[in-house]
Amino acid sequence: MSWEDDDLGVDAEIKPLMSIFGALYHYDTKTWKIPSRRPAIELSRKIATLIDNFGKEGNLIILYYAGHARPNEQAGGSPVWTARRHRESPTVPSSVIHSLLAEVDCDVLLLYDCCHAIQAGEPSAGKGAVETLAACGFESIAAEVGSHSFTSSLVHELARAAHTQEWLSVVGLHRKIINRLQAWMPRVCFTDNSYSMVQMDRQTGQPIFETQRRRTPIYCFLSKQPRTIILTPLLPSRFNQEQQPFILLNPVLDSPRVAESSNMIGSSQPGDESKLPGSSNHYPKQKSKRHFWPEIFNSDRWAVYSTELGNYCLEISGLQTDSTSTKAEKILKAFTEDVGEPSQRYICDEIQRFCSPAIFEKLIEGKGELSSQLVAILDERSQEEESEAKILFLGRQQLLDVLLRKEISSHSTKTPERVQRTSPRRRVLYITNLDPWCTLAIAAAAPSNQVPFLRDFVYKHITFQQGMGVKLKSSGFQSFQLSFHLTCFAWRANGIRSFDDRLGADKRPLRNGKNVSYLYGSAVGPDIYIYEVQTSCMVTGMDNRFWTAYGFFDTYHDGGESKHDLSFYEPAEGEINTDPLTGGRYASDSPIRTAREYFLRVMESCVNDAKDEWLNVGHSLLRTIKPYVSVKLWTFGPAFDMRRIANSSRPATPWMPTGAKSRGYPTKSFSFLKS
Repeated sequence: MSWEDDDLGVDAEIKPLMSIFGALYHYDTKTWKIPSRRPAIELSRKIATLIDNFGKEGNLIILYYAGHARPNEQAGGSPVWTARRHRESPTVPSSVIHSLLAEVDCDVLLLYDCCHAIQAGEPSAGKGAVETLAACGFESIAAEVGSHSFTSSLVHELARAAHTQEWLSVVGLHRKIINRLQAWMPRVCFTDNSYSMVQMDRQTGQPIFETQRRRTPIYCFLSKQPRTIILTPLLPSRFNQEQQPFILLNPVLDSPRVAESSNMIGSSQPGDESKLPGSSNHYPKQKSKRHFWPEIFNSDRWAVYSTELGNYCLEISGLQTDSTSTKAEKILKAFTEDVGEPSQRYICDEIQRFCSPAIFEKLIEGKGELSSQLVAILDERSQEEESEAKILFLGRQQLLDVLLRKEISSHSTKTPERVQRTSPRRRVLYITNLDPWCTLAIAAAAPSNQVPFLRDFVYKHITFQQGMGVKLKSSGFQSFQLSFHLTCFAWRANGIRSFDDRLGADKRPLRNGKNVSYLYGSAVGPDIYIYEVQTSCMVTGMDNRFWTAYGFFDTYHDGGESKHDLSFYEPAEGEINTDPLTGGRYASDSPIRTAREYFLRVMESCVNDAKDEWLNVGHSLLRTIKPYVSVKLWTFGPAFDMRRIANSSRPATPWMPTGAKSRGYPTKSFSFLKS
């Protein structure tokens, strides 16, 4: 929007902005000139028509205004837009827009490039998010048309985000524009004549530099909805994603409720579970359907799925002619052989050394604890029996048989005597304290499309790494992976030491635990231990309804009394089965069918569990060291010697202040878990 009677020349900046939104973001764009005759009535009619046509829930309306503005004569009032500089110029109060947007259901982004641009008002009561990004505050004068203007910075940052295919929130856009202002450097001034001589200050003799004409942009949140708008390019209507060799990560969303808006930290919206909080549909109606989630993953690929479930690594191991390698070594070699870069060999070496105690022939035979000790839960539902669950409690040998899709003979009362194997539509595998035998079983039975994902997933779990990943494989056999790894410390004051009998590649315990009872000094009480704990989950598949979920949970530190222990999920007669990957918070008999939604549910549950462990450690640690901390001490130094506290008969200051070394403070730092 701009004025018909404009004297700033804002069209020179409106056209590039329209080009950015139209050509790069593929948004529907329109320009409209505010008439000098009855401007308030015409503006109200225009906004009302716009809301009637596009104001439905899930849409995004972006309103941009460039022109003059002056402060409202009433205190606290919204700025008044004017066509020209003089007082007799036609005017319209900007509050006209705010009043019409008070109850809209769509999301609205207001972009104002004018003086006195923004004034805080009452938040919108509608269902949509309303955010404002303005050139300056109510007391400031904005830069005029040119390289210093707000619109110029806006155009460059929007173009950069579209080029890098990154999601850009309004809050993030505000931050990027500010960073752009901070990086600005003034240029030296030259004369405008043909000589182009450098301009000098006559008094000081120093060169003259251009003055700062930029203003800090202002961001304002004008709705009660606790989320922010995300700007991301849409796909042009002619784009056919399946014909492209690579997958774009920022095209139009098929399900805009997944990623078009994001919740602000600490917000929550109870209500309909089928609608994600902070969701919105930020694109105009398209003639053809486009997807953020690659369209191939939304189609039913049962025919492909049923033919690609071979036990890839086991079959490849049978083709190897190396007579010096064991069967397990051949399987693990097939599991790790397609790592092309020598710099990534450490991944293969770590997995192979970790699995070295496992012998495939003994795993097949399944004697002793390999069969009797339960280590896994499998919940799978076939295509033909969509509503019927097959929940199995398995030992290591039974796990291998199930993954190889054999008929299994039960050695456990928790498993049916004979289970007819069918290709699963949805499979959830839950394993506690992943060991070399379970890893070998997973590697032997892994389908070819899952091998690269599983290899990286297992490596990060056994090396105690944290992170989150999304991988979309668009070349060759198309598949996807959604994964996360959460690490934390578990504080246990039960006086019982738990040991992790699994050995890592360095032949030391895979997870460490330490006695930290010395934190209490001479106080009498049960021993206190702190343990390393990791939770890893991955969902991988070939479409959104044919997928496998893996969950590796450490429970060694609770001695069989953890809520993640397998015995916790054995239902008594008449009880329902609960989903182990969600910590038993949800019933297994009412599963989520789509991969992405299930992944988010699992991640929510696991993050809550990890948060509780961290809070327990933090509160327990603060409670133990509080007597040793001076009330007046508020600066922390780099060193912290717990042994000095434990051996001292009086409270000491454990943190080293400035100059502590010269005062005799200990300077050796303390390693918490690593011995």
